Amino acid sequence: MKLLAPAKINWFLQVGEKRPDGYHDILSLMQFIDLFDEIELEPYEELIVETDLDIPMKENIAYKAAIKLREKTGYKDGVKIRIKKNIPAGAGLGGGSSDAASTLMGLNKLWDLGLSTEELAGIGATIGSDIPFFLNGPSAIVRGRGDIIEKIEIKDTCLLLLVKPEFSISSAWAYDELDRIRRQKEGQKSGNLEVLTLSSLKTVSSCTELFSFRNDLEEPVFRSFPLLREIKKDLTLKGALYSGMTGSGSAIFGVFSSEEEVLKIQDRFKKHWTRIVRTISSMTDDSIIV
Repeated sequence: MKLLAPAKINWFLQVGEKRPDGYHDILSLMQFIDLFDEIELEPYEELIVETDLDIPMKENIAYKAAIKLREKTGYKDGVKIRIKKNIPAGAGLGGGSSDAASTLMGLNKLWDLGLSTEELAGIGATIGSDIPFFLNGPSAIVRGRGDIIEKIEIKDTCLLLLVKPEFSISSAWAYDELDRIRRQKEGQKSGNLEVLTLSSLKTVSSCTELFSFRNDLEEPVFRSFPLLREIKKDLTLKGALYSGMTGSGSAIFGVFSSEEEVLKIQDRFKKHWTRIVRTISSMTDDSIIV
């Protein structure tokens, strides 16, 4: 079985207070983009993961997802999971969480477990906070620690240029740094997530409706990595309709109106990793399992 695991962007990300479980309350709008990791599942006597990531197998989030699924269901057989990484790690694009979500969906079919999306999301939430979203895409408003999902339709398909410098950023560090900065600002309270008009909508007609929001993690990340602020500014100066950081970075995206324009601009960022992608407005199991 072969699967495509999509990357995502955050159109906005508001961060509230740190919860007792160690996560932060968030309010975000996430959407799939057409950049995919490629996953292959093959029946096997053991449970193993083969990937080009330079990390121990048991630390791979897809491996953890498969182990957790087997524990929850009592399934005994193994699987060989091969992952070809196209989504860069530490970029805020959700590659690891997407791999885990796609693995859960694929194994649910391969092993004929019959679990619902809600049951898979419950398993995924114990492993990574973005996994429930990837089981409920292509676009959704995400609340809580990432486990409260409200699907939303974004009818428009947006053309994006992704720019990622060679360094990666730890999400845990970014959230902790935001907490530190907030503590230093006398009288500033965290945790007051705005009530957004968008959060009560089920449909967004145009990407332009999403350009006025913010990513709270930009402040701490840009302070320590000013190059990212420069990239965001450069994208706008070079014609982006909107630019912002996705997740905790280090990827910055710019929204453009034409392929001709974005191809010219991509060359100006050639010292960084770049990809031209489009947002995904609809996606079915047939799109993910190929």
